[in-house]
Amino acid sequence: GGLHGRQLRGNYCHEYVSVDIANQGGELDIIADVQDLTSIDDKQFDSVFCSQVLEHIPRPGSALKEFFRVLKPGGIALIAAPHLSALHEEPHDYYRYTQHGLQYLLESNGFEVVKICSAGGLITFIAHPFSYVLNSLFWRLPFIRWLFWFFNLLFLVIPPATLDNLFKTYRKWPT
Repeated sequence: GGLHGRQLRGNYCHEYVSVDIANQGGELDIIADVQDLTSIDDKQFDSVFCSQVLEHIPRPGSALKEFFRVLKPGGIALIAAPHLSALHEEPHDYYRYTQHGLQYLLESNGFEVVKICSAGGLITFIAHPFSYVLNSLFWRLPFIRWLFWFFNLLFLVIPPATLDNLFKTYRKWPT
């Protein structure tokens, strides 16, 4: 995708190696299917960061097995996957994950789950379609997109997330 994780490396790591099935952004280090990372040797990485990918691959267990294989002993995987979300990147939008399903997949592929955090809740879930449509409608308009991005953040992201945290709705309605 857009290699959004690259910006996170900052002070957290000395090297960042990106992997994707196609070189969309021009800065990709390895072109590979995460379900089959045979081009990468065992135990090469201290950490694996996988955000919003598992729902787009038909065999997420195979990807998790590969992540476990390329991690050094004691390595850490940071994985984000949606529970409730609109269809996107069709036709490759296969799964949504509960914390229980994600824990099962991780443990059955060798991982010890340290923590699973839910984000959002019922109010965020209700606001999300409006946020998604608003951003989609105006994203291609140069100046206006940032105006609507800010409006979206101010009214459709921060208040619902704050209310979800206040009322703890994220327990049964994680997004």
